[in-house]
Amino acid sequence: MMDESQNEHDDMVHVADAPKPGEGSRLRRLMRRLPMPLLVIAGGILVFSLLMASKPETKPNDRKERVWSVAARTVAYDIYEPSISVFGELRAKREVRLRALVSGEVVDTDANFEDGARVGKGDLLLTIDPFNYETRLDEA
Repeated sequence: MMDESQNEHDDMVHVADAPKPGEGSRLRRLMRRLPMPLLVIAGGILVFSLLMASKPETKPNDRKERVWSVAARTVAYDIYEPSISVFGELRAKREVRLRALVSGEVVDTDANFEDGARVGKGDLLLTIDPFNYETRLDEA
C-alpha cells in the first residue's frame, strides 16, 4: 500500500513540475532568437581577428638627426611702424544732407565742395540764383 500512495505522490509531483501551456512556447522562441545575435557577435570577433592577423607590419625608420644652420643676430629696441597699402572705400562716421531754405537754380559751387570734404562753420558751399526768392519776397 505504501507503494501505491508513493506512486500517486510521484505522479502529482510530475504534474506540478510540468510547464504550463504558454511557458514552453516562450522558452522555445527565446532559444530560437538567442543564437542569431550571438552568431553576429562571434562573426564580428572572427573578422576582427583575421584583420588584425593579416595587417602588414611597419618597420621603424632609422632617422638621422638633422643639423640646421642658424644665423644669430643681436636684437635692438626700436620703434617700428608698418605700412599697409590697400584698396578700399573710406566712409565718414556721419553723413549730412544739405537743404536750402529757398528754391532756385544753383549758379556756383565752391572749389572745396566735394563728397567727403571737410567744411567749417560759415564756409560758402553753393550760390543760388536770387531771382526766384527775391521776386517772391517783393510780391509778399
